Amino acid sequence: MRVTTLKGADAGAYYVEQLPNYYLQSGEPRGVWLGDAAPVLGLTGEIEDDDFLALMAGMDPQRPDRHLGRRYNDKSARGYDVTASAPKSVSILFALGDDEIRREVLDAHDAAVTALAGWIERHAHTRYRIGGEVAVVDAEGIVAAMFRQHTSRALDPQLHTHLVIANRVKSPTAVGSHSTPAPSRRTSEPCQRSTTPASARSSLNGSACAGINPRTASPRSPMSPRP
Repeated sequence: MRVTTLKGADAGAYYVEQLPNYYLQSGEPRGVWLGDAAPVLGLTGEIEDDDFLALMAGMDPQRPDRHLGRRYNDKSARGYDVTASAPKSVSILFALGDDEIRREVLDAHDAAVTALAGWIERHAHTRYRIGGEVAVVDAEGIVAAMFRQHTSRALDPQLHTHLVIANRVKSPTAVGSHSTPAPSRRTSEPCQRSTTPASARSSLNGSACAGINPRTASPRSPMSPRP
């Protein structure tokens, strides 16, 4: 597993401009939405490019004029690409197997990625500054886009999935524009992003880092001391 922090205004462009080449050249499936917070924004089933780009820009896909929390700048972490790769032997088995074997391999791979997304969602949290202190608040859901590919860029067998997690989570306190504590402004940690209040409908904010350290790509408790 590899974790990449996505920054900049074009953070989501690769997934809608480059990945479609894989779809056309090697029959890759369209991306799909995951996460308990996705339906809050009307995001279900296959991914539409405009919805994905709006989310990565920190906007409500159903209301492109509405920001989901604090506005991003060029240095903002807009999301995290958690790339889950199957062992090479599994990729070769998929490439050489018959239809039944290929289907079983994909089912097993998708189940593993879905379980990974579930682990991240269960550990996702956000941070607020309350009375001068930084409080860690458990999230109630993430928004993730799952893009599965079965080849590398060189078209070699490489079954892997890009699990793109938006840097916005559903917070239990984000139920209205005046009910969420002021955000933390700490910027020294890789997964620290907190936000200003969202609207009652689009109650997504905070950090989707979920206790994953992008520097080591190893899952750990979100309450563990940081190196």
